[in-house]
Amino acid sequence: METFENPDIDPQEWTWSPGAFTHRYGQEFSYDPNGNILSQTRLDHSGSPSSLIDQLQYHYYPGTNQLEYVTNSQSGGANNQVPDQDPENYLYDGSGNMIQDCSESLSSINWNHFGKVKMVRKNLGHTNSVINFGYNPNQQRVKKQIISEVLVDPQQSLPESFSCISQDPVEPSSIDTLKTLWYIRDATGNVLAV
Repeated sequence: METFENPDIDPQEWTWSPGAFTHRYGQEFSYDPNGNILSQTRLDHSGSPSSLIDQLQYHYYPGTNQLEYVTNSQSGGANNQVPDQDPENYLYDGSGNMIQDCSESLSSINWNHFGKVKMVRKNLGHTNSVINFGYNPNQQRVKKQIISEVLVDPQQSLPESFSCISQDPVEPSSIDTLKTLWYIRDATGNVLAV
């Protein structure tokens, strides 16, 4: 085998030195014995301990691995800071499926008996966004339907008890289907088109 050698390059002159390790955008986690995240610390681009973006604490329902809420002990000027959540931010059904996430305005998450998400309702003030999912007999997603419900006239105020946890039912005044996505699959279940 022939090799090319450039007489102007001396391999002995090549040097390499590793760059200094930085903590830019660094993250640290702590876990409980079950592997649940207990805390998370995130740094910004400078990587110094004084550049904390978030110092999150994860709180679980007693005796379970189910997250109840997250708090952030770091306060300051970071624009993308995670806000504190109220207790019972996340709720679960008897099977352990999440049925509510108040911080994301998800007031209702319904599951089918195979453990697949059937419907998600997101409260957006005077409107709801509802996403329905359909599955084939093999429990592969074949349909995603996004619906917008107008709850009340925007000029009217919502009921005072209108919150994520204790929500009075509000009948939609109109329903507008935004779009339906169909998933086309091959014989082995791979998605061919949406």
